[in-house]
Amino acid sequence: MAATAVKPLADRLDELRDWLARETPRDLPYDLDARFPRLVEWQRKLYDAGWLGYGWPAEFGGNGGGPTDKVILSVELARAAAPVPAGTIGLEVIGPTLTRFGTDAQRRRFLPPMLRGDEIWSQGFSEPEAGSDLASLRTRAEKVEGGYIVSGRKTWTSWGQFARWCGVLARTDPDVPKHKGISLLMVDMESEGAQTFPLVQMTGDAEFTETLFERVFVPDENVVGQPGDGWNLALDILAHERGPLVVRRQVEIAVGFEGIVENARRLVAAGVLADDARLRERVGRAWAQLRMLEAYAAGLMGHLVHGDLGPEASIGKRLVTEVEQAVFELGFDILGASRGLAEDAVPGMNADKWTRDYLYSRAASIYGGAAEIQRGIIAQRVLGLPRA
Repeated sequence: MAATAVKPLADRLDELRDWLARETPRDLPYDLDARFPRLVEWQRKLYDAGWLGYGWPAEFGGNGGGPTDKVILSVELARAAAPVPAGTIGLEVIGPTLTRFGTDAQRRRFLPPMLRGDEIWSQGFSEPEAGSDLASLRTRAEKVEGGYIVSGRKTWTSWGQFARWCGVLARTDPDVPKHKGISLLMVDMESEGAQTFPLVQMTGDAEFTETLFERVFVPDENVVGQPGDGWNLALDILAHERGPLVVRRQVEIAVGFEGIVENARRLVAAGVLADDARLRERVGRAWAQLRMLEAYAAGLMGHLVHGDLGPEASIGKRLVTEVEQAVFELGFDILGASRGLAEDAVPGMNADKWTRDYLYSRAASIYGGAAEIQRGIIAQRVLGLPRA
């Protein structure tokens, strides 16, 4: 169990960094089915060592502390190139929502196993006909005695095939404006009528599923907040999802950039990559973009710490997308320019990882909020511009 009376994480940085240097797994398989159980083990190891409970209420299995501790842990994990824990949807999306808006009974039931990785969560928001326009979702939750009957189809459900629970947005009142008739329900994926179908990405992984609900019963006590609060909860979730994503991802991209530059130097030294002005210009531009992103993320951390993060997170999401794609496209182009000789010339260089990083980066324009939607949020809610 995580300790309930500990020093602030800021006072334990050296201890945390030493622990991560010793314990971070470096030999995870690429195959997702083989990798996922190892990610669960990693989450439990982090929790049992007393690190993962920072920023979570002590009475519900955490260490106490506040948002600062969560931000510090996220940054240090990224800096150590540590894998993301298996229960990231619970840790970064559903858990914070329950902490802010759930009942004490919900927090007692769900937060402790969520923290330790005993129960994995997925996020059931997007649908085949409601991705960017989330408020047009068609999944229904019909009120019956003691709860709701949920019917509908979700897509891009993160970790759906591994999840015991899913946070589902469903329409509970079809007779009010579309933004007002939505509720957030916690659905037991072992319920009769709940099915998942893996979606294979171009990386070869199936990190997402299509999820089908055929008359799945959800008890009243599994509604988060009040019925009809779902849209406001979704906005809060997405803002708090994007903020930590920006902070963590900018460190991960910086670590990846350092690896790209180091391997480029080794490839040039081995004579399989030309050291030309164009390459240097692209490296310099990527470095400058990273510094810009780092500065923005530093400002964003202040909003996270004070709990006042709003639509500004969309600016960070757009910056992360542009920088991530530029950096990993640079790495992919360097790999291609080495004429297939990279791994022979630089022992230990993992060309497969460079390829996967590049392919995954292409999806950054969509996941966590499509680029066009983010631009609209920035224009209307940050700059105050009128709708077109």
